[in-house]
Amino acid sequence: MSKYMTFDVGTTAIKTCIFDENLRMLAKCTDEYDLITEGSHVELCPETYWQTMRNAVRRIGESHDLSDVKSICLTTQGETMIPVDKGGNALSNALVWLDDRAGKEAFEVSAALERMAQKSGMPSGQKFLFETTGLPEMNGYVPVAKFLWFKNERPEIYEKTSKFLLLEDYLIMRLTGKMVSEKSLLTSTAWFDIRRDRYWSELLCELSLNEEKLPETVECGSVIGGVTADAATELGIPSSVRVVAGAMDQIAAAIGGGGLRNGVVTATVGTAMVMTSAVPEENAFKDDLMTVYRGYKKGQYVLLPFTSTAGVVFKWLKDTVFAADAAECKKTGESIYDRLCNMAATVPAGAYGVTLIPYFCGTSRPRNLPGSKGVFFGLDLGSGREVLVRATLEGIGNMIRENLDMLRDFGVRIENVQFFGGGSKNAVWNQIIADISDAKLVKPAEEECGSLGAAILAKYGVGDCDSIESAQDCNPAVSEIIPDPAMREIYDAAYDRYQKLFDAVEVLF
Repeated sequence: MSKYMTFDVGTTAIKTCIFDENLRMLAKCTDEYDLITEGSHVELCPETYWQTMRNAVRRIGESHDLSDVKSICLTTQGETMIPVDKGGNALSNALVWLDDRAGKEAFEVSAALERMAQKSGMPSGQKFLFETTGLPEMNGYVPVAKFLWFKNERPEIYEKTSKFLLLEDYLIMRLTGKMVSEKSLLTSTAWFDIRRDRYWSELLCELSLNEEKLPETVECGSVIGGVTADAATELGIPSSVRVVAGAMDQIAAAIGGGGLRNGVVTATVGTAMVMTSAVPEENAFKDDLMTVYRGYKKGQYVLLPFTSTAGVVFKWLKDTVFAADAAECKKTGESIYDRLCNMAATVPAGAYGVTLIPYFCGTSRPRNLPGSKGVFFGLDLGSGREVLVRATLEGIGNMIRENLDMLRDFGVRIENVQFFGGGSKNAVWNQIIADISDAKLVKPAEEECGSLGAAILAKYGVGDCDSIESAQDCNPAVSEIIPDPAMREIYDAAYDRYQKLFDAVEVLF
C-alpha cells in the first residue's frame, strides 16, 4: 500500500501527516515553535523548521511503518524567505512573512512601479502591480521589498547569496538538494507575473535586482526528485521517496476542500477569515483591491477575500470578559468555546440590537479602511455577557456575508460554501453563519484540508491518480448546514443595521 507524507508548515507550527492510497489520514502530529521578534523584525532560524520536521517524522515512525511512503509534498505559508549560498547553507535567519522591516524599500518599489506605469500607459503603479501580480498593494511585508532590503542593508549577504528561497523552496532543498520554486507560492512575492506565468523581469531590472538569484520555477504537483541519502537517513524514510512540488497554503486548502470548482467557495474561519474562489480571467482582475492568486495550474485564477480578525475576536472576548470561565473549563476539560456558544444560543437572533464591527485591525475589502477598529453598539444596562457573545458570533457572520456578497458581485455563482477551520467546530455558530449569509455550509470529512491538498498533489505527482480534480472527490461532505428561512427577515434587518453602523463610524477611522 502506497503512503503519502505531507508537511503543512504554518507560522508557528508544522502539521506532519501520513495519508494512505485512498487519501485517508493515518497519522498526524503538530509541533510548535517560537518566533524571534524584535520590533518589526520577525525571524526564525531555518534549522528550526528542518529539525521540527525531522523530529515529527521520527516520532510518527515509532508507531507507523514508513517503508511504503512513496512521495512527500509540502504546503507552506507564503512570503517567508531565506537567502542561501551555493551549498544551500542559510546566510541569515528566515524573514517570516509577518516581518515588516522593508517599509523604506517598499516605497522604492512603489516609485519604480510608477515609473514603469508611466512608460507603459498604466494609470498608476498600484494598478500596474495588480494587473501583473494580482497583489493589491505594495508594503514592507512583500518579498520583493525584502529582496531589495538585503541589497540595500545587508549587501554582504546579498553578494554571497546564490538563491533567495521561499520557505517551501528551502525545505525542498533540504530534502532533495535542488533549488526550485513552485508557481502558486510565487504569487505573493511581487516578482512573479501571474499573467505571463514567469518572473517579472522588467520590475527586477528596474530595481537592479539580480534575477539569477531566484530559483528555477516548477509547476505544482511536479516531481522535483528523490530525497538525498542524508535526508533519508535523518528522517528515517526510504531513499526511494519522491518529493513533489506543493502549493501555497491557501491554494492547498482549496484543493483539499474541493474549493476550486465552479459554484464552490471555501471559507476558513480561524484566527483570520480566508475565502477562495476560482474565477475566469475576465472576472479575476475587476477590482484592484481584491487579491488574486495563481492556482495550481497556468491560467487558473483564485480570488482571495481575507480579513485578519475573525476567530481571534472570539478569542479576545474569551481572554478578556470570560477569563475566569476559561480557567474553569481548562480544569474540567470542557471546551470554553462550546460553553460560550451555548450561552449565545440563549439570546434571540439579532442580539437585542447589539451589533459588532469585527474589523479590529483594519480592512481593505469590502471597505478600504486600514485604520478600522472593533465597535460594539447598542449596549444597555440590561445587556448580559451572553449578549456580547451572540453579538460577536453575529458580527463575524456579517463579515462573512459581506465577503460572500462581494464575490457574488464579481459574478461568482455560490452553490455552497466548503467550511472548515476552528470556527466550523460548533453547531450553534455554524447555524448563525449559514442564516446570516443565506448560504449552505458544507463540512468536509477531512478538516485538515491543507494537508489533504498536499497529499492530493503528492499522489498526482507520482502518477497514482489521473488528475488533481478527480482526486478531490476523496473528501466528501459529512454534514450540511442549511439556512433557516424563518431567520431571513431578522438577519436582513440586523445586517442593514450593521452596514449603517459601519457607514456612521467610518469617518472616525
